[in-house]
Parts: sequence; structure tokens; C-alpha cells
Amino acid sequence: MSTYTETVGGVDLARYVLVTTTGAVVVTTGGTDNPLGVTTQSAESTKLVTLGLGGKFFCTASAAIAKGANIMPAADGKIATHTATNVLIGKALQAASADGDIIECELRAAFDVSP
Repeated sequence: MSTYTETVGGVDLARYVLVTTTGAVVVTTGGTDNPLGVTTQSAESTKLVTLGLGGKFFCTASAAIAKGANIMPAADGKIATHTATNVLIGKALQAASADGDIIECELRAAFDVSP
């Protein structure tokens, strides 16, 4: 499990959402976003937040996801079942039955955190 600390962008962040960076951390908006990591706690705008980069972390589902399914970023920093044309970020270690479910996932450590 790897973590990284970064400054939050112009809005507050919930815990367990995928984020990307455009100079500051913001939630992912869809399957083609390449996430920097997942928030491990909520954070206020312009404050520091710790991000999970690779390993087992909790994520927020956008819909039902089967246990063992490959996952991708979805709107609002959530995750969804991976489809062929989108970014593969890991695997669901638990099943989600609905939007908003919090499940444990194995995230790939393919994130660039260089300054």
C-alpha cells in the first residue's frame, strides 16, 4: 500500500473517491480519466489530503459491481465495472449492489506522482 499527500482543489472532497490533478486534486469525471489515487479521508478545499496510490483501498461504487470485476473511474470520483475503451485501475475485492456502496478494491500502482 502506497500513499501520497497533495493539495485539494476548489471543492471539498469526500473520502473514498478517485481523484486526478490539474495543479490541485479534483475528482475524476469518467472512464477516460487517469486517476492519481483515491482519497483515504474527506478533505476541505485548499487543504492537504492523503491519497491511496496502489494496494488495497476502499472506493465508492457508481452502480452494481461484481466481486472480482476489473474496475475503472466513473463520474464524481466513483468506480464502475471496466469496459474495453476505458482506463483499467484495478479489481473489486467485494461486490457492490448499488450506487454509493463502499467496497474494498485492489488498485494498480500505475500512478505518476513526480513533482
